[in-house]
Amino acid sequence: MKILLVEDDTETGNCISTGLKSEGHSVKHVTSGRDALVQASLKIHDHYVIDRMMPELDGQSLVKPFSLGELSARIHALARRPALSEETTSLQIGDLTLDLIIRPAVRDGQEINLLPREFLLLKHLMERPGRVQTRSMLLESVWDINFDPKTSVVETHISRLRAKIDKPFDTPLLHTLHGIG
Repeated sequence: MKILLVEDDTETGNCISTGLKSEGHSVKHVTSGRDALVQASLKIHDHYVIDRMMPELDGQSLVKPFSLGELSARIHALARRPALSEETTSLQIGDLTLDLIIRPAVRDGQEINLLPREFLLLKHLMERPGRVQTRSMLLESVWDINFDPKTSVVETHISRLRAKIDKPFDTPLLHTLHGIG
């Protein structure tokens, strides 16, 4: 994976760069926001790791302090996510269509109003048809939570989604494999 690392502290940048390279990534390290803009305009990098507090142009996305293990795990998680082509504006499974631009879901000709988190959850599931999604996978991808908060937030949202997507129709699209996902 090609990564642009934007870090104004040379020692920190070298440490991160070395760690990412040891994970097999190709890393370009720049030390200013202006250099980052030039590199980003080339559109040759898959991901960006940006220091939040830099002179001139303020960075974003990476909050310090961090561990290299956490950074590596996040990059691997991003790499596992399916890339949507630029032409993809909707997802479809059976008679269910999810419009990614104007955001309604339509099943069997009926528009289904989704709350923002329900939309993200359904989008995540539709991007991975037929694949088991564990509670922790959903927490990480949909809620950006990398630990188990010991709440029923996933179960509650799945239940609400089922009530909207499955209950009014003959064929259920959401399936639970108890003990698995």
